[in-house]
Amino acid sequence: PHNAAKEPYLSGGRKISFRAAAMPPPRTAIEEGIALLYAADFPPNTHHRIVGAEWWIQKRPLHSVSESGSRSGGRGLPMHFDKDEAIFHQHNTYHFPDVSTVTYLSDAGAPTLIFNLTQTEMHKGNTQPRNGILSYPKKGRHLRFRGNLLHGVPAHLTPSKKKKPKREVTVENTKTRDEMDRVTFLVNWWAEQPQRPNCRELPHSAAQVGEDPRNVRQEGEIHQRERGMEKAEGLEG
Repeated sequence: PHNAAKEPYLSGGRKISFRAAAMPPPRTAIEEGIALLYAADFPPNTHHRIVGAEWWIQKRPLHSVSESGSRSGGRGLPMHFDKDEAIFHQHNTYHFPDVSTVTYLSDAGAPTLIFNLTQTEMHKGNTQPRNGILSYPKKGRHLRFRGNLLHGVPAHLTPSKKKKPKREVTVENTKTRDEMDRVTFLVNWWAEQPQRPNCRELPHSAAQVGEDPRNVRQEGEIHQRERGMEKAEGLEG
């Protein structure tokens, strides 16, 4: 079994798995999901430079609780750029994926916010985006956009739900923990594989024995995606 304790220190504390675009038969449910997304994002005869997929899972509580016990909008994610984490922390240089994607595995939580603003423009002093898009979670929704765009998850935009009358708790009306979390499957498509140690292929031994990827790389799982697809109009290359 893979021993995560033997892994080298990760700059930035982020470890992501990589899967080549020239895909052999999927070994896991996650790899099956990646194959479905690849077929959807790059139909046959589509010209592209993609060599593979960088992937990870985000699972964020629908609500966060303060020390006083009050509940607020779920945990968000600051505005940021997806990049090769290893190269950035070693050389302070930005290398971006060609295409970034978000696939929602739940209906809960804050939206994804994308601005039509790149790191190059911000470096030149342009910090005012011309346009953007908000994509709210809906199970099966697939969002893709240019990999060099500024994006994040603003917690304060989490939709509020009206209080419903109390009712008897039964198996039928009790939601599971996953249904109450914001769960997303993130896949970035790259023309050049991101560097180790932050990004590496899922060990064959882990895939073969069916080990939970969270034990290997602190991430989760996807089964498949065959529902709606959403493009960030004007934000896609």
